[in-house]
Amino acid sequence: MCSTIIFDVDGAKCLAENYDYLLDHGLVGTNLRGTKKTNGHDDVNQVIDWVVKYGSISFNQFSLEMPVSGMNEAGLCIALMWHDEGNFGSDENFRRLNPLQWIQYLLDNCESIEEVIVSLQAIRPEQGPIPLHYMLLDASGDSLIVEFIDGELVLHKNVDYPILTNSNYEKCVASAEHAEGHEILTNSIGRFVHLYRQLSSQKGGDSAAGIGFGFLDAVSQTPGRGTAENFPWMTLENDTITAWSIVFNPSQKTILYKTDKNKAIRELNLRDMNFDASSEYQIADINAGSAGSMMPFFEPYSIDKNQEILSLAAPLVGLPDEAIKGLAEAVDSFYSQRKTIL
Repeated sequence: MCSTIIFDVDGAKCLAENYDYLLDHGLVGTNLRGTKKTNGHDDVNQVIDWVVKYGSISFNQFSLEMPVSGMNEAGLCIALMWHDEGNFGSDENFRRLNPLQWIQYLLDNCESIEEVIVSLQAIRPEQGPIPLHYMLLDASGDSLIVEFIDGELVLHKNVDYPILTNSNYEKCVASAEHAEGHEILTNSIGRFVHLYRQLSSQKGGDSAAGIGFGFLDAVSQTPGRGTAENFPWMTLENDTITAWSIVFNPSQKTILYKTDKNKAIRELNLRDMNFDASSEYQIADINAGSAGSMMPFFEPYSIDKNQEILSLAAPLVGLPDEAIKGLAEAVDSFYSQRKTIL
């Protein structure tokens, strides 16, 4: 599911995201400059190698290096959502990354929306079992919605209503403009229409936290509420919940977040973090901490912690034990291959 909105506060723009799923575990992780990475393809024409240019903070549920959202030190932030009509296509003219690794690739390499658009001319997400679309914002205030419909790339830059739920953007805007939808907050169109109306009437004077979490709380998914949408996990016993709510402030380089298990609003300031190649990778349990700075709750990265979240997510994505071990080892190998960028 998920809902994302970009809003104004004190003359700057912020991106607010509800990550809705039936699992609520996760790791917040640092990503350091100078780390050498790859997409792991054997086909020489599909291999993608890079060295991290920008340090970042990422929010990970399936594995480190496979984030669902994040922000880099240049202020570029990205969030994903399920996309009902999504289809990444299979055009062989493009090299491909896992749709989650693609998020980390952009955080590692891009400073601006323009750089993201240029990168899409060569590298795109690969088709998989989960259809997605993405909302992005940079420190200059430029925004971008990235969708793939019938295998074709569809971009919406700097739209008047930067909101995204689980249906394609044009369909949602048409519903909102024609006053369609009854704000049924358990379906995609309803959540979009509700946020559209809220954004239309937004007034200044509040904080990023006040405005951002106000939007997110209004469309939060509550266990037992039920849903009109047919997501694959609805055949399971668990209810979809708003597992995490996150507000990214690119101009201030800050991130505020709270979780279903821990309602305290925690803060990360990227200006206080060391992303040098000579530094140490850090992780924190997304549900840990208390109100205020999250810095005291970070600890050194360990392969065991990453393998733990992989094991929790594996049953829902069909990962066998050998794949869990292989992915954890691949991430671990990234983190041991850093070099100083001169």
